[in-house]
Amino acid sequence: MTAQLAQLEMRGDGPVVVAAIAGEVDMSNAADLGSAAANALSVRTTALILDLDRVTYLDSAAIHMIYELRAKLAGRGLKLALVVPPEAPTFTALRLTGVPDAVPTFRTADEARAELGD
Repeated sequence: MTAQLAQLEMRGDGPVVVAAIAGEVDMSNAADLGSAAANALSVRTTALILDLDRVTYLDSAAIHMIYELRAKLAGRGLKLALVVPPEAPTFTALRLTGVPDAVPTFRTADEARAELGD
């Protein structure tokens, strides 16, 4: 990740894993963040929750990363969900690009876990 614009924290070792990103996600780090999240999953993983609650900025590369991650996980039979509260600064960009229509989106990781069956 370039210049520490964003930090990725992986949580959980059960079937549902949370990848929490904090900071700015742009063309300089989006692909690396998506790859790191996908590569951290085990054979026991059934779903990934991408927690964007602490993301302060994202650009089109971040949105592309979400769609790419969804496709990569689907190819492995895994589910993807997002955590982005509607009041988050990034929610409007995600909504305008159709992300919540393509990827289940929740207010909290707990809500996402409940839906995904963890």
